Amino acid sequence: MTTFPIAALGDLLVVLARHEVQHVVIGGVAVGMHGAPRATKDLDIVPLSTPENLARLWDALASIDARPKHLEGFRPEELPLPWSLRSLVEGQGNWILETTLGRIDVMQWVAPFEGYDDLIEQAEAVEIEGAQLPVRYAGLHDLIAMKQEAGRPQDLIDITALRLANGLEA
Repeated sequence: MTTFPIAALGDLLVVLARHEVQHVVIGGVAVGMHGAPRATKDLDIVPLSTPENLARLWDALASIDARPKHLEGFRPEELPLPWSLRSLVEGQGNWILETTLGRIDVMQWVAPFEGYDDLIEQAEAVEIEGAQLPVRYAGLHDLIAMKQEAGRPQDLIDITALRLANGLEA
């Protein structure tokens, strides 16, 4: 069993597993799972986009009081889309959410992939203590492709760290 150094991130994963939410973990947590640990302030997931799975995700998020993170310059009522089950099911956005356990980013699309179905093929799994389901995280090459597409300074650092940690670079 794996435990996470930042308890809240592990707790978020357990909540998702207890609600049987199918998802792929991306971002900093997935970077760490591929041997290049780094500090991260959130959990990034790509959920399976079926209405049933998204309803389970909605329930899981409701259980930890999820709400859109305040974005600089916007009040919640001014966000382009309302935070609702309907918006989630219709795949209308990527959501940065604050919860009682910390921040979770629900990414319904992430370049260069269409979503969960594209990522699950190469995803790897790990058993998390307290979780009912294994946690799946993005495969190494898929994660590098996402980081390359995003191209932010931290993403470029992550790419180098991932390549070094996995023997892809000397």
